[in-house]
Amino acid sequence: MGGGHIKIGCKSGKSGGSGGGSAVGGGKTAAFLLPLLVHCAGNAPEGNHKSDGPVGLVLAPTRELAVQIHQVAAVLGKAVGLRVASVFGGVEKTEQFRQLKAGAAVAVATPGRLLDLAKLKACTLSRVSFLVLDEADRILDPTFEAELKVILRPLPKRRQTLLFSATLTRSIEALRQVALKDAYHFAAVQGLKTAATLRQQYVLCPAKVKEVYLFHLLKRLEALEVRSAIIFVGTVKKCRLLDHLLDEMDVKALCMHSKLPMKQRLQALERFKSGLAPILLATDVAARRSATSRGAFRAADRRALEGLSLIHISE
Repeated sequence: MGGGHIKIGCKSGKSGGSGGGSAVGGGKTAAFLLPLLVHCAGNAPEGNHKSDGPVGLVLAPTRELAVQIHQVAAVLGKAVGLRVASVFGGVEKTEQFRQLKAGAAVAVATPGRLLDLAKLKACTLSRVSFLVLDEADRILDPTFEAELKVILRPLPKRRQTLLFSATLTRSIEALRQVALKDAYHFAAVQGLKTAATLRQQYVLCPAKVKEVYLFHLLKRLEALEVRSAIIFVGTVKKCRLLDHLLDEMDVKALCMHSKLPMKQRLQALERFKSGLAPILLATDVAARRSATSRGAFRAADRRALEGLSLIHISE
């Protein structure tokens, strides 16, 4: 949920739409979950019937992000007596189908798996009156276009729609101006900024010795007062190669990439968050809104085949 500051609560425009943006780590999860749960608590019928669909729907672009949002939503929802279903791919559908059939008031989902379960009659989406698109710049990418059209078609025209993103892309701005007329727009920051609590440092080094620099930095984590490290790489192949290289140097690291089963990816993330493993190698499955502990060192590789690019170090 972040250690920054964001205005909590969303003001609705005449169109029933809202847009929100803040720095990474600015608390966007709470900013949309709190008003969503308040809305659902006031609109979900007592003793949901099995045929009921969710009143609140949160769409996320990745499985990992959906899991993290659900973890927070489940805790907050329990406090007000609301069931929250988690719907994402990479795991068996049976439990997710059961959650929706049981009458969950809120669903946190990735578009593909939600569409699959809707086709299986797990729920109807015609009751959704509060819709959130988290990481909207990713959700509105052409990759999800076909799925979004099917998902949004049965939703009521009179609903609250919230778009949240750490980056205000041209596609979001165009949508806000054309489709969300009179919508309320809140930006926690002006321009591209990161959370004020982050300390960024840059290391420029020859391309052929980037791994050597990385090894040196990882060996100095304690001296740098850094408790954990996330190393972002561009491809699964590079992730595996770097894992093998670090293992040969007796530096133990966890891997998190799209070729791993979802269960292993979540286990790796949980072990890293809990401090059981201080180093995590990850492709872009963990690059957006990973709820990692403070004090993390992050290295990003923007060019998949050119070794490791050390972009920034953050406390």
